[in-house]
Amino acid sequence: MKQSQCCGGGGDGSGDDGSGTGPDFARVEDKQQLLTLASQIKQYLPFSVTMYNILLEHGHGFSSHDTFYTLSSSPHAHVIIRQSKDELWNVGIFCCEEEIHMLIEALKTTNIIDWRSCVIVCALPFYLVEPVRETGLGLKHTFQLRRHHTYIYHPHLDNQPLKCSRGYKVCRLGQAGVRRLLERSRYNKREPVDESCRRAEKMPCLGVYLDPSVTQDTPVDLDNITFAGEEELPVSWVSVSKYGGIGNLGTDDEHRRKGFGTLLITMLARLQARQGFVPHAHVDFDNTVSQSLFNKALGWVNTHSATWLH
Repeated sequence: MKQSQCCGGGGDGSGDDGSGTGPDFARVEDKQQLLTLASQIKQYLPFSVTMYNILLEHGHGFSSHDTFYTLSSSPHAHVIIRQSKDELWNVGIFCCEEEIHMLIEALKTTNIIDWRSCVIVCALPFYLVEPVRETGLGLKHTFQLRRHHTYIYHPHLDNQPLKCSRGYKVCRLGQAGVRRLLERSRYNKREPVDESCRRAEKMPCLGVYLDPSVTQDTPVDLDNITFAGEEELPVSWVSVSKYGGIGNLGTDDEHRRKGFGTLLITMLARLQARQGFVPHAHVDFDNTVSQSLFNKALGWVNTHSATWLH
């Protein structure tokens, strides 16, 4: 296992009082160790689902945009911090309920998170919301809360054949499709197109495209989904978000109510499951349209809430 002793965020790992007696975080750099961590926290599903998928994604080499830390003083604990390399204020936190005290002590006595900056803590399970929020308050940081429903896909609950309507085809997104998806995204408009295209080569991004040559409804073969042309624009699209879940779902207005949303989330969920991920989606509490979509789609179960602190 390859680990580097550090505290993250450019600090030195010492406590706020300079005593240096607090527990240190170790950066986990070995891909196999990331896969091991994912395997260890799988027992805590559904609450570990976001951290689980992100660890798998990095362990398999599909992404490299995050850095991960564990407690060097308690190597068998499941306290994990995720920090974006480009956006140090973008962090994820996971531990099981029995380890909350270890997490909070570590957060208070190290500077792995710079609470003075505009920190966003992503996808917290319910039992971590108040402990993390109170820790931030104690360190002079206040948060707003944004809650989401978390839907998890269960393949055994979905045996419906997949079909695409006549006049359309389903493809993996080309460059123009990725650009359209980012432009229409609520949260990811600033992500670089080139980086997103490279990620789309390994993590499925799907779209529905106009194709007048298709004269009847056509079964979808998940083993033979080709990439769209680089300049082809989709009328509906979806991707795996940087938080490991299904996101960025959208459809042009004139092509709504044709079942494309259900088709795409089901296709992407099945493809994710094949890769060993746990397909899931975070849906804002106020997004009733997406809630209705996931509530009606076969295989999807609303398992718990996840909270963003920002």
